[in-house]
Amino acid sequence: MILKKEYIRLGTEQIVNDILLVIDSFQMAFAQKEVWEKVSKDWRQGIEHIYSQLENVLVSHGVRKVEVKGKSFDPKQHEAIESIEVSDISLDGQVVEIVKEGYILNDRIIRPAQVKVGTYGPKT
Repeated sequence: MILKKEYIRLGTEQIVNDILLVIDSFQMAFAQKEVWEKVSKDWRQGIEHIYSQLENVLVSHGVRKVEVKGKSFDPKQHEAIESIEVSDISLDGQVVEIVKEGYILNDRIIRPAQVKVGTYGPKT
């Protein structure tokens, strides 16, 4: 039998996941640098402020991003979607690019970060 707390947790996760789709849309818009820069600066600042407010709401409810930068690939927190050949051995097995942010809700991964992982291969 599922307890009331479990129903609340599952419902909260679903709502957060739905909101993360909106966050993803903001991030995709921001990533289109050429188009983004063509829009009025005042309008961009307004949209960035709304995005910041949305992020702050998530943080206030226990949501935070999965740490990715400079980290070794961890299948518990990351989903590898591609391997990228690297010439620096120190990047072998390291996250070299974030494709989609991952998120944690109250110390539980609710969406792993989608990443590209470095694979060292000596040049032949």
